[in-house]
Amino acid sequence: MKPSPQTTLQVLDTIDLFLRHLHQGEMQEALSLLDANASVIGMAERGILRGLSGISQYLERNSARLRGIEFQDIQVDAVGTIAWAFGHFSIGPGSEGRVSVVLKGTGHAWAIVHIHLSYPVPPG
Repeated sequence: MKPSPQTTLQVLDTIDLFLRHLHQGEMQEALSLLDANASVIGMAERGILRGLSGISQYLERNSARLRGIEFQDIQVDAVGTIAWAFGHFSIGPGSEGRVSVVLKGTGHAWAIVHIHLSYPVPPG
């Protein structure tokens, strides 16, 4: 469902702010944009990271790499207080993949509840 322009801008602003905090190494500020029960499926992670503690460890472990992450071609959809965004990410030359982000409206802001980063399966 196509969200309103206001919802689209708010969701994109939340994602952009999250990325800005990662770029600046501000992991606690990045975490403040996540729901307390958020989950992350990251690159090269064996399982799903759940909750701020596990996600914090992931961000700290990968902070140098995540400082270079960029999202491209992000599209936003929403129904009510749930929004999702999807597109592509890159972390330096030759390191490109897909990203999806799920957010929930809290009444005054959007909170990220799930992030999934994945690399395409190589042909063959």
